Amino acid sequence: DADGNVYPGMEPSCQSIAGYISGTDVSEHSQIAVDMTTMEACLADDTACRTAAYVEGGGSVKGSGDDIRTIRGFALSGPSKMSEEPWYQLYSAYWDDEAYADTFTLNACQGTGQFAGLDDTALTELCEKGAVYQAIFMYVIHEMEDAIADCRASDLNSNTDSVHAWDEAVAFYVGSEAGAEAGAADYGNLVYALAEKRCANFGTCTGAQGQSAVNEKIMASFAEGQALLATYDCDGAELSKEAIVKQMLVPQMQGALRYLYQADPANCDGGECTAKEKAELWAFAAAVLPAVDAASPAVAAQFRANSEYTTASPGVVGDGYAVVAAALQEVYSTMGFSCLDVGGLLDADGNVYPGMEPSCQSI
Repeated sequence: DADGNVYPGMEPSCQSIAGYISGTDVSEHSQIAVDMTTMEACLADDTACRTAAYVEGGGSVKGSGDDIRTIRGFALSGPSKMSEEPWYQLYSAYWDDEAYADTFTLNACQGTGQFAGLDDTALTELCEKGAVYQAIFMYVIHEMEDAIADCRASDLNSNTDSVHAWDEAVAFYVGSEAGAEAGAADYGNLVYALAEKRCANFGTCTGAQGQSAVNEKIMASFAEGQALLATYDCDGAELSKEAIVKQMLVPQMQGALRYLYQADPANCDGGECTAKEKAELWAFAAAVLPAVDAASPAVAAQFRANSEYTTASPGVVGDGYAVVAAALQEVYSTMGFSCLDVGGLLDADGNVYPGMEPSCQSI
C-alpha cells in the first residue's frame, strides 16, 4: 500500500532461509527457535524454566494457533512418525529406547534420571544441546523423509496445512533466529548454528559466501533436493537427504573433539575438569554416538567410555584426547565425510593442537 505495507492476502508464501528460497510459508515452523531462545535465557538453576521451554514451548504455533509445536513433541514423535525411517531406527536401536531424545533431554532439563544430582551448569548444557542436537536434529531428518515419502506417493502436498515437508526440514534446521541470507552473521541457535560456531575452531569457515563449508554444502543440497522433488525425482532427493545428514554429523563431531580436548584432565586446571566441560563433551558425544557405532562398535565403545557423564559416570577422558580422536578419525569415511570436512582443532594462534591434526590430505 502507500505506506509500504503488504495488502492482506498479498503476502508472499515463500521466504529466504539462509539463502534457501522456500516454496511455501514455513515461518511458523522456523519459530521453534524461539523456544530455544527462551530456554537459553533461563537462569542456570531454573530447571522449571528450561523444562517449560522444552515441554510447553509457545514460540511455534500450528495453523490457526490452537495447537503449539514443541521440541518435546519432536522428541516423542519417533514411534508414531519415524518407525520406518532408517536414521531413527539406528539411533533408537543404539539407545534401546524409542524415546531416546526425550529421555536424555527431559532428564537433563529437570535434573532427574541419569542426570540427577549433576551441577546446574552441566544440566544447562545437557538440556539445551539434547533439545537441538538430538530432538530437533532427528526431526529435520524426519521432514526430509516425509517429503520423499510424499514424492513416492505422488503427492507433495499431503502434509497438514498443505505445507511442503522439505521446506519444513529447512525451517527446523535453520530456525527463525538466523539471518535470511547465506553467510549472515546472525546464525541463530539451531543445528545450522553449530556449523557456524565450530568452523572457526577447526578452520572450516571456507564457504564461498563467508559461511561454514558444512552449511554451504547442506544448503546447496537442500536446494538440489527441492528441485528434484519438484520433478518427482524421488531417488535423487533421497541422495540429497543422505548428503545433508552426513554433513550434519560433521559439526557434532567437531563439538565432541573440541570438548574431548577441553575435558581431558591433562588440559584442565590441576587435572580437575569442570562439570560444564564434561557435560558439553557428553552432550556432543551422545548426539553422534549412534552413527559412530554403526561405523565401528569398538570405536563407539571407546568413545563412550571416555565421554559419558551421568550420575553414575565420572566423565573422565581416561585414555587421553589424542588416542580417542585418532580412533574417531579412522571411521570418518565410513560415516560419510572426510577428515578435511572436520579439520583440526585450532589454538588461539591458529595452530592445530598436537594430536588433533587431520590424518588425510588433499592431493
